[in-house]
Amino acid sequence: MNSKSFNRQEQCAHAWAHQQYNAGKASELYFEGATIFSYGSHFPIATIHADVVFFTERKYSNTTAKHKYLVRSAVSHKRIIDVHTVPVNIDPFTDKAFHHANIDHWVKEVIYLLRQFEQQPRKRSLLALVENIIAKINNFIQALRIAPPSALKRLMDSNELSAAMQYQHQRRRHDELLRKRQRQKAANDFIARLQRWEGAPDGQLPSVTIPAQLSNLAYLRVNTARNCIESSKGIRIPFAEAHACWTALQHVLSNGEHTCNIPVAGFAITLITPEKIVAGCHHIPLQQIEKIATQMQWTDAGAQR
Repeated sequence: MNSKSFNRQEQCAHAWAHQQYNAGKASELYFEGATIFSYGSHFPIATIHADVVFFTERKYSNTTAKHKYLVRSAVSHKRIIDVHTVPVNIDPFTDKAFHHANIDHWVKEVIYLLRQFEQQPRKRSLLALVENIIAKINNFIQALRIAPPSALKRLMDSNELSAAMQYQHQRRRHDELLRKRQRQKAANDFIARLQRWEGAPDGQLPSVTIPAQLSNLAYLRVNTARNCIESSKGIRIPFAEAHACWTALQHVLSNGEHTCNIPVAGFAITLITPEKIVAGCHHIPLQQIEKIATQMQWTDAGAQR
């Protein structure tokens, strides 16, 4: 028998994944043929069949959890089918007992979860578990190209499952509408804060909080108290330097260029798109540049404020 002892469990897992030996072992992790085990034959982790890996969903101990991680990493390039019962010394594509063992287990688990949900209708996490199991069943059936057994057909056609999934769908729609309203409210609140920040006399408001969906954008205002243009991220550019930067931008834009290297406030503008300019972490909408130019009257014969 072509067998090998390994110093590290990672080596053992990869040797099994590539089927380099008939058997191999590293501490409590070992394999025999197509199946790899944790501690003993009572806990098969996975079995390889060509490019398909049947991988256990069961748990045992922290060490076994580590073994499972190493094994799954070793076969990440293959199609992994999660199963409750791992096929050992059988043909997984033709063995009907193997098919029924897994599907029957999942069907019973779904029925149990649906009953739990009836008793705890606020616990939607139970329905998420049901959806996960249904996905595993479908993946299993499609991979093995088998017909759904009668027990599964009864479950899928049951009023209990249909009602639960319809409820889950409705709650998800409700949650998404709620999130949409929250995002819209955050955007509206931001616009109001931004307008207050932009119009604050002498730049009295020191900063403005930008919502996550707009976090890459920066905004500008005229701060007459400090004789500078100020960004919402706290960068200040003296009027003279800001005007020189604006003039250089106009030159780049008139030539239809996109990349540049215009120094400003110790940084540099490196990219210009039809929507914005980019200077380090600052992504400034072109409308902001135009707004400042108008306020500073730079557009009128190059006059400075």
